[in-house]
Amino acid sequence: MHSVISWDDLRFLLHVQRAGTYSQAARDLGVTHTTVSRRLHALQEAVGTRLFDTLPEGISLTAAADPLVDSARRMEEAMHDAVRGALGHDASLRGEIHCTTVPTIAEELVDVLRDFTRAYPAIELEVATTGLPLDLTRREADVAIRATNNPPEHLVGRRVARMELAIFAADSLLAQHPQDVPLESLPWLAWTEASRAVLTERWMKRYVPDARIALRLDTLYAFRAALAAGVGIGFLPLWFAQRREPPLRQIAPIQEGFGMDIWVLTHPDLRRTARIRAFMDHMAAGVAATWPAP
Repeated sequence: MHSVISWDDLRFLLHVQRAGTYSQAARDLGVTHTTVSRRLHALQEAVGTRLFDTLPEGISLTAAADPLVDSARRMEEAMHDAVRGALGHDASLRGEIHCTTVPTIAEELVDVLRDFTRAYPAIELEVATTGLPLDLTRREADVAIRATNNPPEHLVGRRVARMELAIFAADSLLAQHPQDVPLESLPWLAWTEASRAVLTERWMKRYVPDARIALRLDTLYAFRAALAAGVGIGFLPLWFAQRREPPLRQIAPIQEGFGMDIWVLTHPDLRRTARIRAFMDHMAAGVAATWPAP
């Protein structure tokens, strides 16, 4: 007779399946590597069949683990649905709000965030700027402020601003080349693969496919600093290029529609929560004032 399996047992298996290694699963769960290994071996013993293989590159689950992983995923979704449903009926302007965005947006909106904390002192606000997209369905965050032209269909919210992009360069770099030099002949700055800069990568492959990438970066501040230092030319949002020193020169006209929308998003189950609604309304107005939509 097999032992009774609890949700906590399955939770460890689900995190291992997602992470692929004991170490990453331990970080996700906030426990030690040893704890994850012990719990997984205990689950395997309770089930009475081999659930995983430990390989040099990580953990590989067997086919026998698939039904358990599916059950764990359904249980997790049901739990998150229940929590969101309860929060959706919360009419109080107190409690916690977890927001996810990118560092540049958070830093540009720090005054807007300050005003919200002063207006709603009973709400504890957390803003995560890791650069990794947190999952609102799994309650990793309550609200997302994202620059995207394709917001996830399962989220609700509004488009509140527009960031137009153009190509910029430092005068020091341009002085080293003839005035009529083709863009493809200049060194370029680009984004790291992890930055998921699909829009600009697609443009470069189409219009300057043979351009030399001098440097790839993953933050807007480092990108602008490299442009100012003359490392190469590259795309920046107009507002970010124009508001800071030293000045940069726009060297190509803006293509109509070339840019990204900024959205304030949440899960449908949370849109009726008073504190979430207050935060989204406040941030939408603050973002719109910072980056007016055309």
